[in-house]
Amino acid sequence: MRLAKFSRFRNAAAALPARAQWHSGLHIDAALPPGANGLASDAQSLYIRAAAGNALHAVPLSGPAGPAASTLSAMPGRIVDWNAAVHGEGLVAAADDQGTIAVWRDREPLAQFAAHASPCATACFHPTVAGVVATSAAAGEIALWDINPAEPAQIWSAAVGCGVASVAPSGDGRLLAASTDAGACVFYDPRAPGQALAGSTPVFYAPGRPARVLWLGESPVAMTTGAAKSRERVVALWDQRALAQPLATLRLQPSTKPLIPLYDEDTQLAYLTERGDAAIRWVDADPSSAAPLAELGSVVLPAPTVGCALLPKPQLRVMAGEIARIYVSVATTGPGQGGAVVPIPHIAPRRTYLDFHSDLFPDTRAPLPAQSLEQWMAREPARIPRMSLDPANAAQSLAALRRTAQGHARFKYLEGHPCRPSEAFTNIRNVNTCLPQQNDPMRVSPKYIAVSCSGAGGPVGILRRDSPGRAPDRLATVIHGADIVDIAFDPFDPAVVATAGADGRLQMWRIPDELCGDSTAFELEEALHIPADRIHQIRFHPCAKGVVAVLASNAGEYAVHVYSGLALLSTVGSTGEGIHAFEWSPDGDRIAVTTRDSRQLRIYDARTGGLLAKGPAMDSARPCRIAWLGASRICLAGFGPEGRRHLVLHDAGDPAAALDRVAIDPGPGLLAPIADPDCGIVYLDERGSRLTHAYEVVGSRLAELPKFESLQPSLGLAALPKRYANVAQCELLRFYRLGAQALEPLGFRVPRKRPEFFQDDVFPDTVDTEAPSVDTQAWLDGAAPDPTYISLQPAGMTPLSEAPPEAVRKRIVAAEPEQRADNTKDAITAMLSRVEDSDGEPRAAGDPASGSDWDD
Repeated sequence: MRLAKFSRFRNAAAALPARAQWHSGLHIDAALPPGANGLASDAQSLYIRAAAGNALHAVPLSGPAGPAASTLSAMPGRIVDWNAAVHGEGLVAAADDQGTIAVWRDREPLAQFAAHASPCATACFHPTVAGVVATSAAAGEIALWDINPAEPAQIWSAAVGCGVASVAPSGDGRLLAASTDAGACVFYDPRAPGQALAGSTPVFYAPGRPARVLWLGESPVAMTTGAAKSRERVVALWDQRALAQPLATLRLQPSTKPLIPLYDEDTQLAYLTERGDAAIRWVDADPSSAAPLAELGSVVLPAPTVGCALLPKPQLRVMAGEIARIYVSVATTGPGQGGAVVPIPHIAPRRTYLDFHSDLFPDTRAPLPAQSLEQWMAREPARIPRMSLDPANAAQSLAALRRTAQGHARFKYLEGHPCRPSEAFTNIRNVNTCLPQQNDPMRVSPKYIAVSCSGAGGPVGILRRDSPGRAPDRLATVIHGADIVDIAFDPFDPAVVATAGADGRLQMWRIPDELCGDSTAFELEEALHIPADRIHQIRFHPCAKGVVAVLASNAGEYAVHVYSGLALLSTVGSTGEGIHAFEWSPDGDRIAVTTRDSRQLRIYDARTGGLLAKGPAMDSARPCRIAWLGASRICLAGFGPEGRRHLVLHDAGDPAAALDRVAIDPGPGLLAPIADPDCGIVYLDERGSRLTHAYEVVGSRLAELPKFESLQPSLGLAALPKRYANVAQCELLRFYRLGAQALEPLGFRVPRKRPEFFQDDVFPDTVDTEAPSVDTQAWLDGAAPDPTYISLQPAGMTPLSEAPPEAVRKRIVAAEPEQRADNTKDAITAMLSRVEDSDGEPRAAGDPASGSDWDD
């Protein structure tokens, strides 16, 4: 006899928190279509529709005391649906009533394209494949899109034949369900030939009434909500393998308001609320329970519901017994108070919360993709990565999953390659190895290379970049007049090099076109004496010509001084705690510094010196370095408490907590980060090491890429502007690597399947960093830079996005081979192949059977 099974969460209770914990004062648009949840959430933000209807507000989860809400770029039409990715990549997709789909990453625009000829109904992310969006149109079309290329490509589409109210991919990524205006639900297998209808329910709801569908996690069971002809709202469970009748139903009181369903895969609870009602209830959605869809509880809301969303599991307060947190948006919370988003914690009662209750919190789906697009199209089963929610090992569990994840980083096959020996410089002598670890002994410009040399007076050797080979015994040399602390090239004039010395002087030198050995005369264009005991770093403004920032200390007081010529424009970050390093943001509006004693990352307004945000830096008093990865991400390279080198990723808008942290390896040398914001890659070089590390920022995490090992230890690494890379050979960035006696060019490239095309998905238009984008005085007056974007497409190359669409279709059709009547020959071939594979011989990199994904 089968024992009755009841939900172990039947005693869990929910209650409204204090008003101080609400996200109040929001302008919420309550006029939403029936197929939308009206609210979305990821690990950092809540997303609501702005009052104008064509934009989204991102409300930080940090609460009322945190940063203010930011607005995502507007869409052409009125937004009808939006959702956040479950992979923790900072992706948000929205659909509007003009058939347009927009995607943002970390609140920055990523893609916008016309998906349907009629108004969209819904847009959501695929649960197992990163960068795939499922969309539907009210006129009756559903589609899947790959948003990773420069131009999003349609993977699959189907015509339903009637209006579509909602669409949902199954938790394992195999099937796609759509609820229709005809009152039925249809199921598709997008990887099967044709439209591949995988079944449909009978007409269960009143035609013309809005219905919703969602899957119960990875199971083949779907839940639908809608209205019967008698206006009763009906919830039903359907087994996709037997659709003749529902597994269970729940009937609620009649209403014309749409019912919004949410589902928690770990607890197998479904949360139901109707738009315009002031209550939310939860039911047991386990099909195998004694009473499926039995109501377990409810909570009264302060105002009618506009939308609702579930907080991702890793953000729950598990040590307080919080099994779920439902965010409910309400249009008004009182006279003159505006709308609000109310967090409602769902707590499972326990006698004590001192220990982690593993029975309440099984391992949950990790915020990582489960497979690549190619693996999905090849019908490989999705291996859902799961992580522990125990605070004692949750971080380690997630880190282990990230390290072992395959197929998710776009540049996982990155490879470094030294260039031809004829392009290298030899006979490099007397390199200054005594510079502080926060500074580099070599800098490059598109025309010249500057190398700090040892010797009296602070010599800096100058080489022409277009004259490789054996360097003269006596280089053309700039003599600063004191020991060199730092050197830098003017980004907008490759013939001007700045030297900072221990004497407190900053000098600008004009390099002549012809270098004549040690008899070369250098013109001193500008000299500035910093009123301080010592200069530590110099950095040119990335957008305004003639503006330079100097990190200096005077009587133990550290500060960053911003100069234009001899005029002091502002002083930033003055502190007696010591400053390790500083860097301009790419737009030149902010300056990030890391302090020594308090070990903080602080972000200041570069014009006024006002503190904008702060958070923890490295948990060590040893030096660290900074690299901005675009305007919204900051990477810190330094040391952890155990002496290992760490790379830490921060949100520049809210650095209160690190987004990700990677322990690289133990070592004494400080890693120098070099960022490629177009590709989201951070390269790390260390003096005295032969290794160059690389990490890709995938959403809010750091994915390790292959290392490059050179023959000689490095003394410094410097990158050229993006346009000097050999993009025709898929080279992402070109570097110069300084050794004890040589200076060699070095490139990092990624192999591709179709290198004859220009890889426009890898090489988007890039900012021209060699031309100022704002006038100095205009920048001082608060003007924002107006950057110029340049194309990297070589002449004569066709963009990959213009490849025939049949190439994409062919990959899908090949994923479902036809079954042969006589497969004896195939079986023998497969057996012999397995025997050959067992001999230990490695496969070629281009062999399709090797599992390599060269087209990422």
